[in-house]
Amino acid sequence: MNRTIEFRIWDISAQEYMKQVRVPTYAFNILEAENSEWMYESSKNLVSLAWALENTQDFEAQQFTGLLDINDRKIFEGDIIETTQYIFGPRSIFWDDRRSNYSISKPVKKEDEGYFEFLTDMNIKQWGVKVIGNIKENPELLKTAN
Repeated sequence: MNRTIEFRIWDISAQEYMKQVRVPTYAFNILEAENSEWMYESSKNLVSLAWALENTQDFEAQQFTGLLDINDRKIFEGDIIETTQYIFGPRSIFWDDRRSNYSISKPVKKEDEGYFEFLTDMNIKQWGVKVIGNIKENPELLKTAN
């Protein structure tokens, strides 16, 4: 099994997702062009993944689920999805510690009440799941309809 481990990082102070950039490394003050490491950069910070994961008061890491939506877009924790084949409003993706699985959040609209579902490749295809935003940049997508 080949599993991709990938994160996106939300910089809380900058209020933006950080870009993943390749930064050259130095050994004995000499640039090693062939060696570099991945860092995360925002308008205010440049940090390693380890630093971002450790400093949760400053950064929020959201992991790639390993799944793609119907448009082949990567699905991350915190993404907001909707479906084309299954009737429920926009919901967010989260890691469920109790079930050790990525899940689709409970509904926000009263008429959509029910239980949350596991996020699986089969559900994505069957329900036509597509990413429409994320909880950091598009929280209004999850607001309860009046």
